[in-house]
Amino acid sequence: MNDLDALLCQPLEAVADEGFTQRVVAARRRQVWGERLALFGPIVALTALLPFLPVEEFTSAAVRLTPLVAQSGPIAFALAVLALTLSLDARLREAA
Repeated sequence: MNDLDALLCQPLEAVADEGFTQRVVAARRRQVWGERLALFGPIVALTALLPFLPVEEFTSAAVRLTPLVAQSGPIAFALAVLALTLSLDARLREAA
């Protein structure tokens, strides 16, 4: 048992990194930039197109469709399930 304690108390030999950590960090940075581009790219594109969109037609369509959507049982159920799922997800993230 003393031999095992002596072996475990000795420091480990240095491991050659050979740039592995830098490659992993660079790959993660590229992945984060890709995620940011995928998230904010469409937002920027829609924002750039916003001045050229026919706002009056969109508002008239929204005024016509809003009561129909509000009276639809399946859509209301789906939105309620979505809201409950998002609130449960937020609680689980807070607990973790």
